[in-house]
Amino acid sequence: MENNLQINYCLYATRSTESDERQTMSIGSQIKEMTILYNICWG
Repeated sequence: MENNLQINYCLYATRSTESDERQTMSIGSQIKEMTILYNICWG
């Protein structure tokens, strides 16, 4: 039996609305980190 399963991924990066002391990474930083992680795991 042939498995034709194709998995698609989507990255959702969002800007934080928290206070400065709880600020998350910028959108650009989030995309960069996830690109690095993707390349390590599946690249």
